Amino acid sequence: MGGITTCPICGFSNIPEDQTTCPQCDADLVCFRLLEEGFTAPSVPGTDMPETEEAVEQAPPASSQNNTGAWARGIGICAAVMVILAIILISWTATRRLADLAGSVAALDAGLGQVDRTHEVSKDIQSTAIRIGNQVKTLERRMERMDSRVERVVETLISVQKKTPGDIDQKEMAGDIPAAPEPCMEEYQAKDTDTLWGIARDLWGSGIYYPVLMACNPDLNIFTINRRDRLKYPCDKTTVLSMYRQITAVKQNRRYWKYTVRPGDTPQSVAERYCSDKNNCFVSGFPFKAGNAIGIFLE
Repeated sequence: MGGITTCPICGFSNIPEDQTTCPQCDADLVCFRLLEEGFTAPSVPGTDMPETEEAVEQAPPASSQNNTGAWARGIGICAAVMVILAIILISWTATRRLADLAGSVAALDAGLGQVDRTHEVSKDIQSTAIRIGNQVKTLERRMERMDSRVERVVETLISVQKKTPGDIDQKEMAGDIPAAPEPCMEEYQAKDTDTLWGIARDLWGSGIYYPVLMACNPDLNIFTINRRDRLKYPCDKTTVLSMYRQITAVKQNRRYWKYTVRPGDTPQSVAERYCSDKNNCFVSGFPFKAGNAIGIFLE
């Protein structure tokens, strides 16, 4: 009867020596047995029996041949296990690298998405700015039209206040209309730092009425006002409003002043007194002749 052995892996005992694997952990006992006993080279299968007694004594027993086959199987199993472990390790490493690469691709996609969203927001801001600019221009045009309407309403109110049914006497009804009285005028002592706009603003609360000063002072050069000038101006604000509506008009979306050409005037002399841009000074369609009214664009 053969001997018994103990599994060096799990410690299971009472294992027959001729058993190749552990019944408990399935460990290969042949590998450990070969390591303990040492390896004896097996004979070549199929050789003839030795002819001498010494050869018979040196011939390996049958059990040695069995051990050699078990050893070969153990080596094959160990090699297969190592190959499998290597394949598992390579697969795990490749999986990790693929996972890292997938994370990098996802991060890049997220970055590109953020860039696209930023570009869309920028386009929306530009579109909004353009719409706001167009709305501002539209509002400016409406305000200009509103100013013209307000001026017409003021003119209408002034005319209604000046002419009521109670103010019409029998002479006017008969056609004998008396001459209108001269408007009340006062004088303003100019300073070297004065401008027509500033003087009109100080006198009447708004600089837009400065054409009234030009109409009341036809010899004035508006670009050389100084302390030697004394300017005439109407006393009554109502008169100022009425004169402004009578002596100004609008053409080509620009307001102009109706100037009556005097004897001795030339286009050059008039432009020197009233125009900063002498190439775009006069309104077209008005013949320059003494006694005629021409249009001079206001700055």
